[in-house]
Amino acid sequence: ISKHIRYMEENLPKFENREELVVNSDMAIDLRKAMSWAKFLSIMMFIGTGMMFLLSIVCFAVDPSTWFDNDMEPGAGGILGGVYLAVTVIYFFLSYFMYMFSVKIKRAIADGDKAAFGSGIRNMKYYFQLGGILTIVALGLVVLLIILGLIGMAAFLSM
Repeated sequence: ISKHIRYMEENLPKFENREELVVNSDMAIDLRKAMSWAKFLSIMMFIGTGMMFLLSIVCFAVDPSTWFDNDMEPGAGGILGGVYLAVTVIYFFLSYFMYMFSVKIKRAIADGDKAAFGSGIRNMKYYFQLGGILTIVALGLVVLLIILGLIGMAAFLSM
């Protein structure tokens, strides 16, 4: 993965003079729209993060195996709460990077602040990097589960 990222970074367009990259009014309008949607989505993600955190606390405090006469093993609430807590942490960082993108881009457009623009773009990069890594992990888990399912089916059919 790091070789691929390094290849992509080495093949970015090179500017002789970094000052020639200018945000014109049409670009600023598009960035404002993107920033507004990013802020809305990040706030919704923060709300979801809070709900997941509360659910993890509930799972730690009240064992889900006692709910509605289900078949969970007693004590599974700790595992389930830990999973929810891990997902909450990941989701918080996704929310944070998207929110910081919107805040920094808003400041950059309003004040013409180049440092804020760079910071906003950097936060967008972090958001997409984390999202990409999570996607790769999820795809790997899907492939692993398919392989395990096929092995289990082959073992069952050979009986």
